[in-house]
Amino acid sequence: MVEVESINEIITVEAFIVSRKELNDVMLKYNKVLLNKPKIPNIIDLNKEYMTFSVIDLQKKVSKDKVICLLNSDFIENDFSEWFGAKNPNILLGSCKIDVLESLGCERPEIYSWEFTEIFDLKLCLNFNYFSYKEILRKILPSNCKIPTSFEIIGDILHLNLTEDLLIHKKIIGEVLYKKIKNIKSVVTKIGNISNEFRFFEMEVLEGDHDLNTKQIENGLIYFLDYSKMYWNSKLQSERKIILNYFKPNETICDLFCGVGPFVIPALKKGCIVYANDLNKDAITYLKKNVVENKVNSSKIFIFNENAFSLIKTLKTQNTTVNHFILNLPEKSLLFFKEIVSLNFNSMIHCYFFCKEFIQPWEFVYNEISIEIPKSNFEMIRSVSPSKNMWKITIKLHEIEKSNF
Repeated sequence: MVEVESINEIITVEAFIVSRKELNDVMLKYNKVLLNKPKIPNIIDLNKEYMTFSVIDLQKKVSKDKVICLLNSDFIENDFSEWFGAKNPNILLGSCKIDVLESLGCERPEIYSWEFTEIFDLKLCLNFNYFSYKEILRKILPSNCKIPTSFEIIGDILHLNLTEDLLIHKKIIGEVLYKKIKNIKSVVTKIGNISNEFRFFEMEVLEGDHDLNTKQIENGLIYFLDYSKMYWNSKLQSERKIILNYFKPNETICDLFCGVGPFVIPALKKGCIVYANDLNKDAITYLKKNVVENKVNSSKIFIFNENAFSLIKTLKTQNTTVNHFILNLPEKSLLFFKEIVSLNFNSMIHCYFFCKEFIQPWEFVYNEISIEIPKSNFEMIRSVSPSKNMWKITIKLHEIEKSNF
């Protein structure tokens, strides 16, 4: 088993020693020739400890009143003489003197003593803290494995989907991500497809806390949830903002699959009346908590925990005016879309559904529910897999052409 925190790399840089009292002059005069490398300063003080590297095998004596300056190796090879003003400087890398004075003659009487110093090779050991998680995984995983670069963070939980070839390395991947990504308490991966009506999936905790209760902040609003028991997708944050822009104060919104409230809470903040439904009792519990935590007007929300078909019929029976329906259950949304259309609601509908890559979404919808919808009302939201996309229909129901009911 690889000890990930022991991962390191030794590099060699060119360096010279300078006294502290002359350091400001060095920095001012030759800043452009000093090392420019992320996470490594170009001035090393041996009295300090550095988080990302350590000096090793130092062959030179460096007193407390001196520091080590690191040079850009490209500069040394190509431009050193130009910067030091020497026509033919005697530069011997590794164990030499820079005989600048001899080449300059009396033209530069202000030359400092450090300009005669010896340039030497300095070894630095870059440690675990220096490298990104991608760099560490590249060092650990077989060369034919693709490094996972896409993941989602929900509160303080990191969720990633691993391809088949990476599953055998899941523990080491989880450990690296847990130690390298800031402010997370758990790393989880999906171990099965969504196979239940509540839309959450089986997952495995690869590293960290097995309690998946978390707090997600989105657009200034707080959402408490238990990621092991309910659905959340942070990738839809911008999409939720788009939908919210359709709503006007005092309009009535019906979210048939509301979850913990990512559409509901901002709609309430905007002054809308909201009918919120979800079959998942745990999600409803957290929705109620989120209503309280966000201090929204609880008199404007009506919460249901029932089958969405039943709620649709209840709203119709009671002649409830619904300005917007949100259908975010992509596996089954089209069935509820058809039900709403059949009951002649005069509403705008925002319906998300999945469609295979090789099928035109408007053809798919017509084949599924025998409703013809103009192409202009379709928008692809995101790619779910190489063969499947998530689409959205946005349309006012009175504009729909119906057939074959």
